[in-house]
Amino acid sequence: MLKDLDQVSIESLDQLRENIASRFTLDELQLLCVRLGIDYEELRTGAKSVVVLGLVQYIVRRGRVSDLIRALYVERPAIDWAGLLSGSPPSDPSQPPFPGLRPFTTRESGVYYGRRPEVARLIDRLRLGRFVAVLGVSGSGKSSLFQAGLIHALRERPILADGSRPPEGSDSWCVLSMKPTSDPLGQLALVLTRDLTSARDMIDIRSHLTDAPDALPFYVRKLLDRQERPHLLLIVDQFEELFTQCLEEDHRKAFIVALSNLVDEDSANFASLVIGLRDHFFGRCLEYPELRRLLERSQLLLGPMGRDELTQAIVRPAESQGLHWQPGLVETLLDDLGVSGIRTPEPGALPLMAHALREIWERREGNVLTLAGYAAAGNVKETVGRAADRVYVTLSPKQQEVARHLFLGLIRVIDDGDGQAVVYARQRAILSDLLPNEPQASAEARSVVETMTAERLLTLGQDLAGRETVEAAHEALFSHWPRLVGWLAESRESMRRRQLLREQVDEWENSGNNPDYLYSGEQLNEIERLLPPSTLTVSEQAFLTASQSRRQSEIERLERELATQRQLTQRTRGILGLVSLLALGLIAYLSLPLYYRYRAANEGQLVWVPEAGVAFESYEVTNERYRWCVNSRQCSRPRGFRAIVSEWQENRLKPVVGVDAADALEFCEWIGRTLPTVTEWGSTTPAKEEWPQLTAAQAALCRDVDVTDPVCPGATLESIGKRTQCQYPLGQSAQPCVFDLVGSVSEWTQSRIDSTSDQVIQESDLEALSERPDVVYAGDSYQIHYTYAGFFIESIDDAAFQSDTTRADLGFRCVSKDQKSVSLGG
Repeated sequence: MLKDLDQVSIESLDQLRENIASRFTLDELQLLCVRLGIDYEELRTGAKSVVVLGLVQYIVRRGRVSDLIRALYVERPAIDWAGLLSGSPPSDPSQPPFPGLRPFTTRESGVYYGRRPEVARLIDRLRLGRFVAVLGVSGSGKSSLFQAGLIHALRERPILADGSRPPEGSDSWCVLSMKPTSDPLGQLALVLTRDLTSARDMIDIRSHLTDAPDALPFYVRKLLDRQERPHLLLIVDQFEELFTQCLEEDHRKAFIVALSNLVDEDSANFASLVIGLRDHFFGRCLEYPELRRLLERSQLLLGPMGRDELTQAIVRPAESQGLHWQPGLVETLLDDLGVSGIRTPEPGALPLMAHALREIWERREGNVLTLAGYAAAGNVKETVGRAADRVYVTLSPKQQEVARHLFLGLIRVIDDGDGQAVVYARQRAILSDLLPNEPQASAEARSVVETMTAERLLTLGQDLAGRETVEAAHEALFSHWPRLVGWLAESRESMRRRQLLREQVDEWENSGNNPDYLYSGEQLNEIERLLPPSTLTVSEQAFLTASQSRRQSEIERLERELATQRQLTQRTRGILGLVSLLALGLIAYLSLPLYYRYRAANEGQLVWVPEAGVAFESYEVTNERYRWCVNSRQCSRPRGFRAIVSEWQENRLKPVVGVDAADALEFCEWIGRTLPTVTEWGSTTPAKEEWPQLTAAQAALCRDVDVTDPVCPGATLESIGKRTQCQYPLGQSAQPCVFDLVGSVSEWTQSRIDSTSDQVIQESDLEALSERPDVVYAGDSYQIHYTYAGFFIESIDDAAFQSDTTRADLGFRCVSKDQKSVSLGG
């Protein structure tokens, strides 16, 4: 009886709400409200997801869920709307007991078998502490464990596999489940306000958490007070989306800090946190101290099921609906999964099994699941690929190309340090971004999406702004659909470029279209070569057009400079002639990277230091010089690059930081120089007893080191470079015009410590640094208080970092061994 649904809770309507949002436009929602006698204008806020949330909250408060379900059946009769209610009875025998590629939901707990021991262990860890990280490979069943295992057990409090019951009162806990998506703080604010009717609450909380993530416990307490609940369990599923979907580092950090504050060991015991993490991203989590501390507290490793558990997961759901297995079928399935004796299936095999079972169920004969049905579907490891191909071959050639473009746009390539793809991850996308701009082509592409969605290969949803999203149904497709595997192999490089382009476009748009974010040089050339304009989104095309316009402006500027140089050459020959020749070459080949390299070397004025036998640059390498190398695609981005470019005009002349030893050597070699050795650096510094002792106040001044004034009598700004406002005379070398050896940032050298003998090896190349040795740094930075600022040869063990270390007070300067390259100094 639909009337029985009127007393359901708001939590049980999550799936219903998501389906309404993905299947109705705003205009259709208005008609639905009219059918229900609801004033649409009271709900209207602009974002579709918030409109739907307000509608569902309105319905629940007035006990009219049955009316909503009836209206939905009128508008979309093919959808099982009542079946989307979490916690409702299991589906009737006409509904499949196997979910296929999607995870089990809370309402399917009655057909969820095989993970009882893991559910018990997870609840036991929640008793012992308030945080648990569930780690496993893609396809290990983390999402199903949360929805059909953990949440069901907490609500029903059955006897668990270890003989215990869930905590007393867990049936009255407030349980919230979310995924980070591209806007983790927005999603967090949304689940915290789903019992409120005003969208303003969600917007305000998101804004406040962005600025003050430690305020999360306050909002949780307010939620618990409103709902009169004793405890919150927050489940953050697919936690890896924080790294694959969220591109804003500030938002990522704020989200992590917020969660850490919620379950800090010193905080009040009113909330618990469970995260589900794909094991490949464990290392990324360790980069954040707050996450590292949480992970040290409690982890649950979700491994493959054994033979007994798999047998239960296969047999019991079918038996619960009165289905029977043809003798030999279950054993055949287990054998094909590679399960025999103590052997377990390969990691990530569960979605393959679930999809095969769904295919067998669809080919059942009466109430019998047959070997013939399994044979028709294909081997358990082949069913996913066969099902995808069955759909693909029905498409026209043009539609097939659309399908290829769609799937490649929904996959993210995760590289290792050598640039080789090690894993593919799902990437949720805005559907309109993947559709052509031309109306007829867009309609045809949308029909492909609908076909793939109907066959459970794609999943539709919506983001906080109400935009329709699309994602691949499961990552099992990426390795078990041979056609897609081939596409990935062919397109890996263009996919990498596309990912970088997307990130750069986001940065450009977030900066207010700051031209410093645009592509130039070889970056721009590669995008033009690898990505046809027809494959670009509207925002990507706008970015490309702006980059091309900037390139043309740069060329025209260079042409003007060349004309000026030609006039000068008529009066003065020699060096200016070489400059003219260089400018001419730049224009002839349109090679901005050559121009950038020329500028980067020219701005790094060298001073010959006889004591060291090398020429030192007067100052540390600046953000501006390093960015020219990044734009030329010869250098890696520094960590914290967004912060550098977001205030470009203010920061461009400050020392670049967030670079490791290899980054530093890479830049120096790009301009034909190298890093100093520790001996060369030490020979350049003043006598140790003359190093200044910095106070905290003095050190604080150096946080804004800048390069502004000409130095050395008679030198011009262009010929010498610039100097810092924060100048310590005793931090200058005995050789004139080598500045800021102390008091600014510490500096990388190329000297490393041998791991077997602890001896200093003076010179290193990039290959040696890639092995992550301890590399010596020199010149204590602005962060060193109450100590002698400088480098002590005697304490070399305390002045070395692993080569891949990055710090906010660690930069570098380059040196040249060619005395002829020096135009100023000793």
